[in-house]
Amino acid sequence: RRVHGAPLAYLPLARHVLAFFVCVRYPDGRAYIASSLSDVCYEGAWMRLLPLALVGLALYVIGIPALLLGVLVANRSQLFSDRRTMVSFGSIFRIFRQSAVYAPVALLVRRLGIVVVALFAAQSQSLLISGLLALIAGGGVAQAQIRPYFFPLYDRLDSAISVCLTVVLLC
Repeated sequence: RRVHGAPLAYLPLARHVLAFFVCVRYPDGRAYIASSLSDVCYEGAWMRLLPLALVGLALYVIGIPALLLGVLVANRSQLFSDRRTMVSFGSIFRIFRQSAVYAPVALLVRRLGIVVVALFAAQSQSLLISGLLALIAGGGVAQAQIRPYFFPLYDRLDSAISVCLTVVLLC
């Protein structure tokens, strides 16, 4: 019933699963997995591993945010009032205000977006920077408007990090 480690393990698992699908075409006409240039995409071993990668995509990349959202929706009426619910699932939501109870899922999906852009747009610097800017600056603006955290300091820190990352991307 506990899902404490799911958000922590999410990004590394999602990155590894998604990396399987990042193929780069080379002058020889073949596409290779970007993280392992000895592995050819769309044939042989890649095709044999495709079903496993699709299972990983469903279980980890889509499944973990869906699980967290399901837990929050199923327990929304007692998230902040029931001690058992707080012990079981508090690590997911207790730093957020009641009005922003779904923020953990939104932030997880935003981080997934950063991973997706970093993986799939790595070959195009302009696409990479514009995608990261959209996610970081756009997410920072949304976060500053919504102020999802229970402690205002967390909101200020999140905003400061977004501003710093935006400046780094623009320089």
